Order: sequence, then structure tokens, then C-alpha cells
Amino acid sequence: MSNAGLRKAKHQEIFDALLQDIETGRYRGGEQLPTEHSLVKRFNASRPTVSRAVQSLVQMGLVHRRAGSGTFVRQGAVNGRRVFGLLVPELGDSEIFEPICGHIARQIQRLGHALQWADSNPNSNHRQTAETAADACRGFVDRGVAGVFLAPFVTPPGTDNPNETIVETLRKAGIAVVLLDRDIVQFPQRSDLDLVGVDHVRGQARMTEYLIKSNHRRFGYWVWENVADTVQNRSAGILRALTAAGIPIDPQMIQPCDPTDRVQVTRLMKSQKPDAIMCANDVFAAHLMRTLEEMDIRVPEDVSVVGYDDVLYSHLFRVPLTTISQPCEKIGNAAAQLMLERIAHPELPPREVLITPSLSIRESTTSRDDSN
Repeated sequence: MSNAGLRKAKHQEIFDALLQDIETGRYRGGEQLPTEHSLVKRFNASRPTVSRAVQSLVQMGLVHRRAGSGTFVRQGAVNGRRVFGLLVPELGDSEIFEPICGHIARQIQRLGHALQWADSNPNSNHRQTAETAADACRGFVDRGVAGVFLAPFVTPPGTDNPNETIVETLRKAGIAVVLLDRDIVQFPQRSDLDLVGVDHVRGQARMTEYLIKSNHRRFGYWVWENVADTVQNRSAGILRALTAAGIPIDPQMIQPCDPTDRVQVTRLMKSQKPDAIMCANDVFAAHLMRTLEEMDIRVPEDVSVVGYDDVLYSHLFRVPLTTISQPCEKIGNAAAQLMLERIAHPELPPREVLITPSLSIRESTTSRDDSN
């Protein structure tokens, strides 16, 4: 990596300088920060860049804005307050992490601490994203954060795995780590880090049971290429529910698929003849339902479609989506609690907290009374 790749972004330089000013008492609790116009001159930066740096301080709970008055340092902004980092390198690849991270931030701030989000670029390739994450990790070390919430990379076969490098950097600095959703190692291995996520196997089993009770008998489980372990492991829930119901298991049921590829979808529909398709997530389901509509295949009359995550817009689809709802608030609260307990008791064994999701039943599924 070139030296240029290690340079801090301008907004990060401004943030670090202002954070140091607050920590050293240059700006005390209750005092007003300089105006953005003044900061533009001080740092020779654009107004949007300055505004972004100040907004990071707001997100951390160190300053607050008063409409028409300016930005002020919160009382007790530093004393007794810990700062934590949040690193979700592939934030743009999943709709579910943003609400989870929001709940972590609210819980951390409610407990009197602060949270700093690392930058992510949804348009970067895997290598660029890994380099950005490594830079953010070093930034957390430089700022002496107490802990980092990390959603590990999904590492495609044949590519470098940056997760262990990131964790090792944090370990050497004595920074606690809590993993979100998945581990840094492949199932069935388990790292020695705390992890909070969803009981994916149980959630997918409950969805499958619902579909069975609705008289579905021919199932497809269609996922993206190179999905996370958590998505792959959901298939265990499907298999357990089918076995319990005495329904024969089609070995071709689980298929990697591009839901926008009409040729591929056509082939799978002809070979599997599913009456219910369980999708990797809601985004996959949205693309699939559009492709099916182009093929004149009706949802749910011809085939039921279900998603996973229950993102904000899933009930706004032309056919509102039946899906598995992830308990984002509970995940965020549990992650914050695990982090504080880990810092207070570093000798504790690694813990894994799995929260059971719920079902959101909507119009993309229907009962098949005429099923064989």
C-alpha cells in the first residue's frame, strides 16, 4: 500500500483536531465551538467537509446543536466517558446493519458513552474496502477507543481474509471487540470473541413451518453467490422443519442464483417447480418478484416468495413481502451490554448471544389448499 493510501481524509483530520481540543479542555462543557465559517478558515477546508467532522462529534454525543445558536460542548463530554468504534466495512451490502448500528449508537449514548462510526464506501471493491477498514482500525487505535463493534467481512473464496488482521491490530492495542452477526472464522470453527446476532436456524425453521402449515410442499432456497455463513446456515432450519413434517428433501433445493437473471430464474422454476421460494434477504426477494412478474408468474397465486430481514420498505412492495424480522433494537442493546461487560470483566469466556427473530406475514404468501 502506498503512503498516500495511509493519509487521513480531511474530515477525519478536522474531527481529530476538534476531539483533541475538547479532551484537553480548550473547549469546555457548555462552551460553543467556533462557527463552521471559522473552522473552514482554520482548516482550509470546504464547508461540507467541516460539517461532516462536526456531525461525527454530534453522533458521539460530545457536542450538540442549538437551532439558531450554534454547536456546544456537552457538560461532562470527556470525564468518565468512554469512546467506542463501529466498523462495518460492507455496510452498503446489507440493509440490516444500518438500523442495528443506530440502536448500538443510541444505547451507548444513553449509557453516557460515545460511538464513532468508521467510514465505508459501498462502491469500493473488496481490496479497497479492506484497505479502508484497516485504516479505520489504525485510527481507532490512535484515538485510544475502549472497544470496537465489528461486522466481519464476507470473504469470497480465493481472496485474502482481512478479519484476522483487523482483530489482531485491536488485540495488540488492548481494545475489546464484539462481533456483529457473524464470526471471523468459518463455521463450524468459533473464535474467542464475543458475538451477538440472530438465531438464523430457528428463524428459518419457523418460516418453513409456517409455509408447511399453509400447504406448501415444493421449496426453493435461493441465495446470492458467496453469501455469509449465517445465510448458508439457515438451510439447517429448513431441513429440520421439512424432516419433522415428513416432507422429502430435494437435494437441489438450495441454489445460488442471480434474481435479476431471467434465464437463470426460468431454469430454476422449470427444474424445481417450487410453490414457495425462500430468499437470502428482502433485497433478493424484491429483485426476484420483479423478474417473476416479467415472466408472467404471479406472486403469490403461482408461487409464494418470502424474504429475510424485514427492511423498512418490505411492506411497500407492489406485493407486500412476507419476511423474517430481525430484532434490531435487541441486537443493538445486547451488543452494547456485551461490550461493557467485556471491558469490566476481561477474564470472562467468549459469549455468543443469539436472539430469535419473528415472522412478518404479508401478501406475498398464500395458503395452497389444492396442494398434493
